[in-house]
Amino acid sequence: MKLKYTIILSVLVFLLGCSEGGEGNVSSEKSAGGGIKDCSHSFRDTYDSDEEAYSNIEFSVDWKYVDSKVSLVKEEGKNSCSLAVIGYIEKKGGGEVSRSGNICYRYEQGVISNVQNWLPLRVNKNEFVEVFGNYPTVRCAIVDLMD
Repeated sequence: MKLKYTIILSVLVFLLGCSEGGEGNVSSEKSAGGGIKDCSHSFRDTYDSDEEAYSNIEFSVDWKYVDSKVSLVKEEGKNSCSLAVIGYIEKKGGGEVSRSGNICYRYEQGVISNVQNWLPLRVNKNEFVEVFGNYPTVRCAIVDLMD
């Protein structure tokens, strides 16, 4: 009886951990330098389709470094979506696909913080996994800091 209870509890904890926040299948790869601390990929539910999800390339930015190199737009208490970024997702069979856009940040009392630090794309999750795998490798760059 004790073993059965332990197994059930373990499965429940695992399932809760996997479903937390509507995210799943997170992968990451650090992109050296260039203002990027970390880069990752995750899926977020669309809540209106079981087959579709948002494929998000997520950026962790070293805001102080980027500001020293690019001179970010800073308006007190306002959001700015002016940082141009690009993310690359590796295909299972070789090659990669790029996704570019702007991410948003907020400047308040001398501090820059994330507001929207991902590039979303609505995809058919099964088709995406077929091409890129469950945990695709991603790289990220800030356009103005690329070599």
